[in-house]
Amino acid sequence: MKIFKDIDINQASTPYFQVGVTQRIRFAMTTLQEDPGLLKKIFENMKFDREAKVDCTFLSAYETDGYKRSMKLGLGRRFNITNWKENSIWNDDLECTCFYTTITNVTTDSLYSYILAFSRGAQRELYSTFYNKEYLIYANGDVLDIVSSENNIAGLKNTFNKEYDRYHEEEDIEGGGGYINIATVYSEDKDMKENLLAFLDFFYTKENKGFRVTYSTDMDGEEWVEEGVLDNRGILDLLSNYYLTIEMPGKDLGIEGEMLTITITEEIDFYGFLVNMRWEDVCQSDVNEVQETFIEILKHFYSVSNYDYALIGHELDIEIAPKRFKTDVEEADYFPVAIVGEDSKLHIYKGSCKMDGITKQDRSYEVVDVK
Repeated sequence: MKIFKDIDINQASTPYFQVGVTQRIRFAMTTLQEDPGLLKKIFENMKFDREAKVDCTFLSAYETDGYKRSMKLGLGRRFNITNWKENSIWNDDLECTCFYTTITNVTTDSLYSYILAFSRGAQRELYSTFYNKEYLIYANGDVLDIVSSENNIAGLKNTFNKEYDRYHEEEDIEGGGGYINIATVYSEDKDMKENLLAFLDFFYTKENKGFRVTYSTDMDGEEWVEEGVLDNRGILDLLSNYYLTIEMPGKDLGIEGEMLTITITEEIDFYGFLVNMRWEDVCQSDVNEVQETFIEILKHFYSVSNYDYALIGHELDIEIAPKRFKTDVEEADYFPVAIVGEDSKLHIYKGSCKMDGITKQDRSYEVVDVK
């Protein structure tokens, strides 16, 4: 990137840690969640109106031992891609060739929606940076980082003095994070309200009293509502709103003491429900044991709600239509666990990594009967 000459996206550290404290500012995603109007104010401060444009560079594939593996991106759901260019760079740390793709003229309106999805737990990490002549932006499930000139950053820190994150102002220690996800996906001909109700009934025990929900009444995410809903059916009345998230206790999935969130994805010919669990809450236990527990849960759930397919993995997003998924999953290695429903049978595919995205496992395929 010619504008930010000191930044190398092929390094393990993110752009935030490649510049000094006077050239960077960080916002925690939890802060953006607690103050839903903050993201819009940040964009306005940077003079990012709806028609402004930025470029985007992201990791699209990597090659090792002569095998090139593409990343599952789904960027077309977030951005209007009209042109792109791919470059390959050898990475000493990973001992492989990394392929980076650059797309140009992405609207900041699309970028706003992309970051907003992160703050609602509805976007998986894509290892991407966005930049124009003045700003570079990086976002993941934990943080929103902005890199710019000392004057621009000083202005942002002055305006958002109470909101920005100071944890790394004095020391450069990079943290981890993100989400472990369970997803169930349905074709459009299956009743959404009926399956959402079955989903909530199954994953949310009767011992719990009500839900905490957050949603926006407008598409731009300017008018936010947070409220309690006493029963499962009350959720159905909120489906006409935007960016709906539903909180539930983690103990219903064996994650003690932590709140989980459910997000709903609606596309033209399919929809799905995504459970978001913090990586550190899940992966502190035996990864294989937890993964197998989740598989058993999804087996039982299929007898209650006949999903087209289900997923278990790290930083997932619901983005593939069921008809296409049934073809792709046989050849792809995108997902740690993919389960395809077919009448009274489940086809279970395991990829080369477990759900933490790190631990290796043997690829496998089996068919099980569902009573």
